[in-house]
This record gives sequence, structure tokens and C-alpha cells, in this order.
Amino acid sequence: RSLGGAMAAVAGTAATPGTAAVYLKTSQRLDANDKLLFQFIDWLHPHLRLKRSTWAARWEDFWRIFKADGTMGWDDFEKFTRWDCKLNARRIFDLLDENGSGRISS
Repeated sequence: RSLGGAMAAVAGTAATPGTAAVYLKTSQRLDANDKLLFQFIDWLHPHLRLKRSTWAARWEDFWRIFKADGTMGWDDFEKFTRWDCKLNARRIFDLLDENGSGRISS
């Protein structure tokens, strides 16, 4: 999973042109990993699904942490989530780091 693909799923938009939009109905069962990723994205961008004010969004601050090559390591991720995020940051990072490289990509 890339972060962009996960964001697209929450927003209900295609991750890349020509890709079908993804809409998840509440009646669909999600596994625990998907639920955790959705909770993280809701924390980053609460106005997308939770209809909260855009001032509450943390996305731009999060985006600035990515390096010029589009990656972020665990240390930077953990520092960003340390104080406000009540979710399991290590598990989220590991889900976004599909190949186990120790870096997530945008």
C-alpha cells in the first residue's frame, strides 16, 4: 500500500487516472489492518470522511516530512505521530512499508 493509494480509497477517488474509484460501504467487512489505516487517514484528514473542519487536517504537516525522494523513515514518522496520534504508530508504519525497507513512500 502506498500512502497515496490509501488516501484515495478514503476519499473515494482513483489513485491513478483510469483506475476505478474505491468506495467502501459500512456493511463491508474490513480486516483489522484496513481499519487501522482508515483510522490513521481519518486522523490525518478528518474532514474527508468525518466531515470535520479542514483546519483539523494534519496532512500538510505530514507531507512536509517526506524527503525529496518521496520517502520517510520510521524516526520521522514516529516523531510526527508521538504526541497526538493514539493509534499504534509502529503497526501503521509497518503496513505502509510493504517491502520492509524501513521507509514509506508517498
